[in-house]
Amino acid sequence: MSTHTVTATLHLPNNYKLPETGSTDIKVRNITDRATPFTHHVWGADRLPAESPWRFTFNIDSSVTEVGDTFAINVNMAHEGAALLLDIEHTFRWGGGDQEVNIDLSPVGYIAIKKAFMPRIGYPHDSKLIVKLIEKTTDGGPEVVLGEAVGLTADTRPVYLRYDPLVIKPGQRYALTGSFETLNRTLMTLGLKPNELVLMPEKVQTLSFGA
Repeated sequence: MSTHTVTATLHLPNNYKLPETGSTDIKVRNITDRATPFTHHVWGADRLPAESPWRFTFNIDSSVTEVGDTFAINVNMAHEGAALLLDIEHTFRWGGGDQEVNIDLSPVGYIAIKKAFMPRIGYPHDSKLIVKLIEKTTDGGPEVVLGEAVGLTADTRPVYLRYDPLVIKPGQRYALTGSFETLNRTLMTLGLKPNELVLMPEKVQTLSFGA
């Protein structure tokens, strides 16, 4: 039996500041078999990280874990009962030893967007990466762009897109689209992660019964 340490480094946007008080909860699950995922580690504290980036560690036992197993990390932070982060699952595959994982958190009003796949085509060193947050319409009307961000295609760090939480609809699924400049300056689409998400959970209605 051998125990290995996974160090997850949690990043927030450079211009984002957490409140002074709140709580943090982290759940790590083994999701190799999506039909029967199981909880691997749970951690919580009645405080928020004092700085960013912030490191969190947990152990993996090689006697019960296979190389290549997939893990999901969910990070929740709250202040006075309100969620500070979007509910986004962060996944990684275990390589068989000690491992470092970077997690880019998405506070409410921000979305950390990464390149998922790109066409095999050249682009200039200053090629722009353009990402958009889209509200899909159900009546066949034009899509509504709720936010846009521009970064460099060659950058390995995620692009943070900002949006206005006040215009978000509960339970609505929003799409993320991306394009980048090729050598002849035309735009070509690429895959993003996430590519679709719910930015505000559906409101839960409580039933009240009269006397």
